Amino acid sequence: MKKLKFIASYAMMLIIVSCISTLGGCARTSAPVRERIVTVSVPVTVPCVSGARPDAVPPLNIAIPEREWEGLSPKQKAEAVSAQALRHQNRAEKIEAATGACQ
Repeated sequence: MKKLKFIASYAMMLIIVSCISTLGGCARTSAPVRERIVTVSVPVTVPCVSGARPDAVPPLNIAIPEREWEGLSPKQKAEAVSAQALRHQNRAEKIEAATGACQ
């Protein structure tokens, strides 16, 4: 029984000493600090600054009604189709200009 009390008191003493040493390590008033300036490159997403999107080009069958289309000559139809292609090209260039800053 005496041996058991000795072991218990020895264990309690070890616990107390370890707690005191742990708390003693925290008792420092200030930790040694060295300031170091380091440049770190971090990719950051940036919102795209863009202008207003141009309006969609209406399809040719809506721009020119079917009845009017039937009355056109082949040359007039070719001119209407080429004008439509130019409108699409102009719209693509406007979209490129509006979203060019998004790269």
